[in-house]
Amino acid sequence: MTMTAKTPAPVTICAGEFAALTGVGRERLRTWERRHGFPEPVRSPGAARRYDVGDVRRVLAVRRAIEQGVPLLEAIDGAEHGDGRQPAGRSVPDLVAALDHAPFAALVVSGPQPLEVVWVNGCLRAVPDGPSAGDDLLRSAPAFAGGAGHAALEALFAGGDGPAWIEHPSWTEHFPVATASVGWCLPQEPGTAPLAALVAIPTRAFDGELPDGDAIERQMSRLRGSLDRVNAWTVAVDDAAGALRENGGVDAASEALRRLAARIGALDAALLPVVDGTLVASPSLKGMLEPSAVDPAAFPEVAGALRDSAVDWLDLPACHAFGVPGEGAAVIVPIVAAGRTLGLLLLVFRREVPLGDAERDLLLGLATTIGFALIGSPVRA
Repeated sequence: MTMTAKTPAPVTICAGEFAALTGVGRERLRTWERRHGFPEPVRSPGAARRYDVGDVRRVLAVRRAIEQGVPLLEAIDGAEHGDGRQPAGRSVPDLVAALDHAPFAALVVSGPQPLEVVWVNGCLRAVPDGPSAGDDLLRSAPAFAGGAGHAALEALFAGGDGPAWIEHPSWTEHFPVATASVGWCLPQEPGTAPLAALVAIPTRAFDGELPDGDAIERQMSRLRGSLDRVNAWTVAVDDAAGALRENGGVDAASEALRRLAARIGALDAALLPVVDGTLVASPSLKGMLEPSAVDPAAFPEVAGALRDSAVDWLDLPACHAFGVPGEGAAVIVPIVAAGRTLGLLLLVFRREVPLGDAERDLLLGLATTIGFALIGSPVRA
């Protein structure tokens, strides 16, 4: 009888936890996934999107590389396959830059003997009796010694760069509350002790475990927040559509866009009709955007949004092409009516805002209504 080794199932965390750990918003993660197949979520029938904890390190590397000016595709390729250089986001300085202000615990330890704390982030520095640089981790957290998490950390030091799922008592509590971190080894300088990073999972993510009352309340709070957000967008879109029920044509479309922008907190908004294959922008509602003409083919996210009738966030180069100032964020919404793609709605925000499936559907519905208002009264460039 032939025996085959079973590949262990990946340890996964939910999308919200993954976004919190990496500092990359869920909307941006979905955009990367849709355009570049990275990171690849772990899915099961009827289940919500989850991510392999092993991808935390890679997404951190991509985020840090982008912050250093590396193009997104190059950053993803470097994180996934390596390019002969040390990947951004793996060194201690990169980890400090990415996680020092994170609202959850992160630390670097040398090991395996002794387990000395090399660096802790601001979350741990704010705890008077939490571990600090120079401490022996087992003395700072004696409940960690000899447990499964301690063994997993020792195995990480002995067996490569991980990642590993490490259970441990909370570093920030006065009593040993069970929690967990994602751990991986950092590049080792010649003549120095090996280093490992431990980044705490923001909330418990053990499959099959019943949540306690506080966890349930947190989940309910998130659910209420999501429902409140969808309700606010529904009211905003209904108010905007009211302008189109009252009148038609370009003026009604502009009024609908003005109402929508005011309701959802957009800094500015513009109607971008397609003229001879080019998106042509007249002055925006609040004058932040200068008139421009943009070839959709020059920007994959723009061409993809028009092709797929999908709501999408613009990358920084596309934002600048449309005249979005500074580091502002912009979302585009295709205007499709009667089988014709008429153009785009562009909404400018200070930063990306949450856009779930419901909000995206509402925006697409409003854009279609605007499209029908424009048919027979085309926007003139």
